[in-house]
Amino acid sequence: MYSGIIRHRGTVIDRNDLQDGGAIFRFSAPSDILERLKLGSSINVAGVCLTVVKKDAESFSTDVMPQTLRLSTAMDWSVGTPVNLESSLRLGEELGGHLIFGHVDGVATIVDDRKDGNARLL
Repeated sequence: MYSGIIRHRGTVIDRNDLQDGGAIFRFSAPSDILERLKLGSSINVAGVCLTVVKKDAESFSTDVMPQTLRLSTAMDWSVGTPVNLESSLRLGEELGGHLIFGHVDGVATIVDDRKDGNARLL
């Protein structure tokens, strides 16, 4: 679960497309988020819940299955792409936002995009 409040940014520093249609991504990240991550940790990357499969002092890696690539912006991530990062909530932490799962269940098509004051209506 995530709060939906983005406090960190990272960058795609490596992408390895796999023969099975999936991919392994490596992301740079600030030290305060890396300190929270362990192998198997969930992390929200650009709105997508992913699992940490490797970590070092400056980066972490996730594997992304073909379905996630097809149904999210992950298909468009390449080296240098900036991404929002959010570590999963811990019990007792302030929510400060909403409860977000980060699991992709479908794809929508934007049929209209217009300004509404300081907002956009999609």
